Order: sequence, then C-alpha cells, then structure tokens
Amino acid sequence: MSAAYADFAATLQGLREEAAELPPTVSVAVTARSAAHLRLNGLTVAAFSALEDFIKRRAHEVACWLGKKGVTFDWLPPSLQSEILIGTLKGLHHSLERADKSDRDVMIQLEALVLAQAGENTPFSPSKYFFGHSTSNLSESIIKTLIKAFGYSDADAAMDEVARQLSYPHLGRVMEQFTILAKNRHTAAHAFPADYRRADFEADVKIKLPVLAACFDTCISQVALLILKNFNAGVGHTFSQTGFLEKTAQIRVAEWDSAKKGWNELLHGKTVKQSSKSEFQRRLVQFRLQTLAIGHTVVVKDERGLIRDWIQPLI
Repeated sequence: MSAAYADFAATLQGLREEAAELPPTVSVAVTARSAAHLRLNGLTVAAFSALEDFIKRRAHEVACWLGKKGVTFDWLPPSLQSEILIGTLKGLHHSLERADKSDRDVMIQLEALVLAQAGENTPFSPSKYFFGHSTSNLSESIIKTLIKAFGYSDADAAMDEVARQLSYPHLGRVMEQFTILAKNRHTAAHAFPADYRRADFEADVKIKLPVLAACFDTCISQVALLILKNFNAGVGHTFSQTGFLEKTAQIRVAEWDSAKKGWNELLHGKTVKQSSKSEFQRRLVQFRLQTLAIGHTVVVKDERGLIRDWIQPLI
C-alpha cells in the first residue's frame, strides 16, 4: 500500500471523528472566538494540509515507481523531464531558504547526487523536492502543471472525467473545489470566520478531500502505467488525452447495491461484476495483491455512496 495513501486515509478518519464531536449548531458556538469556532478553524487547516501532503507525496511515489521499474529519464515525456529537473531546483531553493545554515551544504550535496542520476540510460530516482516544495502551499495552477507534465492537454477535463466515473459530477469542476478548500484554509489560519460551518467541514472530509485525492492519484497513476508499457515494449511514448480516461484507462468502481444486498463493480460506467459481501471481500484482497483486475484503479464506495477506499495498480 502507498505510504502517502495510508497516512492520508488515517488522517481523514481522524478528521471525520473530530467532525462528529463538534457542536452542531451556531447557538452552541456563540462567537467567532469560541472554543467550537477555534477547534473548527484548526481542523480546517489540518484537513487541507493532509490533502497537500498526500498530493505531494503521491506525485513523488509515482515518479519513483517509474524509476524502480527501470524506466530511464529520457523516456519520460519531455514535459515531465522538465518538471522534475526545474521543479527540483525551485523546490530546493525554497527549502534552503528555510533550512538551518548548518544543514544547507548537506542538502545541496545530496540533491546534486539525485540530479546526476537523470542521465540518458540510467534508471532515475527523483528528488522529493521536485514537486510541491517551491512554495509554502500548493495551488490549483501548480497541480494542473504537474498533471499536464504527465501528458494531459487539459488538466481540468481529466480530473472532471475521473469524478464523473466515480459518480461525483454534482461537485462541479474538481479543481475549483481545491481552490475553495485552499481559501477556507487561508481564512481559518489567518482570521476568525464569523460563520460556523460544521456541515461544510463534514462535507469536505467525507466527500471533497477523498474525491480530489482519488482523481489526482488516478490521473497520474494510469498514465504512469502507459509510460511503463511503452517503455517495456520499446516503442516511443505517445499519449493523447482524447478517450484515454473514458476508454483506455481501467477505472473500476465498486458500489453497494442496497436493493440486492450485494456489490456492483462498474468499469467505464457499465456493470462488469456482481458479488455478495463475502465474495467481494475476497475480491478486494485480490485487488490489493494485484492478482485480479491487474492494471485497474479500484475505488470502493460505502453504503452512503462515499469513497471509503481506493487501490492503485502501482505503489
């Protein structure tokens, strides 16, 4: 299991438990500086930080996975090569400014070794600084730039297509939701919001954060599989976003059918498997071991239609 995902899932569970303990009405939280308001402010900051942490770490995991599979740096899309090199330099520069002077020389020496691995015929190991470390906080534009670096021509459309397949088109544009979350975090960290939005926070940790994380993860993971496939086949890497997520990428969604008391598995919106509770649990183990539905992203939704888990074909 991805370490980034495991930590994100654990944090989300903790945030949901905290949300359930918050006072439900504004009458209980009388002022913007009341204990309930302050607690909600802190949780809002923590929730967005968890999403940022996942996106940064997951991007690094996926890039590392390609290197571990033997893909050479020169085989990556040129835009991704550039993002790794320039992103590392920008991220290191930003981090050096905030590091202790005694640590700076060691940081530079270590990163120089990492950058030196980006040769034409050498499997690479990207620096942890390559994405998300050039500024204090992630922004919508930074995330879109990375998604485009993997080959997508329209990052918004890619994220929205995954959300559609997960049955969340009602959220609207996915990346716009990220910007809303970022603004809420900024307000919570630097001001005392007058309104008490416990219900909004619950929706964030139950719906928006997992949808955003799952969409981002799926976009870059499925393209990484294609890069490896082309590399192993010895053919040039070509990628067109048109039809990729709709037809080529394997996005499997498991939903609970309350009427039939069983599980439906959908691929590209069409049911491909129905199973009982016990059978689905066995299948879930096989999904995790990658002995079933190899190459598939598997998203599991609970009885309420909320994402409770997802499994990517690479870690």
